[in-house]
Amino acid sequence: MKKIIFALFIIVLVFQPVSGFSQSFAKIYNSPTDFFNGICDSSQGISVERRTRGQIIMNGGNDFKISSEDKVLSKKLKKQVWGVVCNDSLFINGRPLKLGGSWYGYTEIIGKRLFLLAGIPLDKDFQDQMAIASMMGGPLVAGIAGADLALVRYYYEVYLPYGSISILKKEKMAELLATAPDLAQSYALEEEPEKIPVLKRYLLELKKR
Repeated sequence: MKKIIFALFIIVLVFQPVSGFSQSFAKIYNSPTDFFNGICDSSQGISVERRTRGQIIMNGGNDFKISSEDKVLSKKLKKQVWGVVCNDSLFINGRPLKLGGSWYGYTEIIGKRLFLLAGIPLDKDFQDQMAIASMMGGPLVAGIAGADLALVRYYYEVYLPYGSISILKKEKMAELLATAPDLAQSYALEEEPEKIPVLKRYLLELKKR
């Protein structure tokens, strides 16, 4: 019975209406070096779709699906493209960076620095954690653990021009806020300084400066 209820819950999530859908002109960057140097392709009719919680739980991946009516371009967007700028917003593909699986994460641009919100790194340590959850709790618990992992997000700083990354931790955030003493002082008092809403709030405040 519990398995049936859980399955019905997942189905409801998956068929929630899609939000954040748009179709417009976009700049397409094949590498971080191209982005750094301003070298891009351009295309009309690019669709940016915010994926639902249910889609992420069922299929993994990051928060935004970017596609085109052109099937060849859509395949390239999914597997090869590094980043897309649409309506002045930058989305970076998690697949080349091995972050969260497929699809794109929204990226804050602060000066010349990039901060990508994306899923967990797809490395052996995280895979081992998922395997342990499966052995300890059976299929149902493993499904819930997998769903939780699919929804986990981190901020990553993406370093140009070569595209290396590091997780944005509190020490790095404090260093970033050094140019804004009032924000730095406020951040130092945060009880959960590495929570995504907290990091996002300070990144947005810093972006206004």
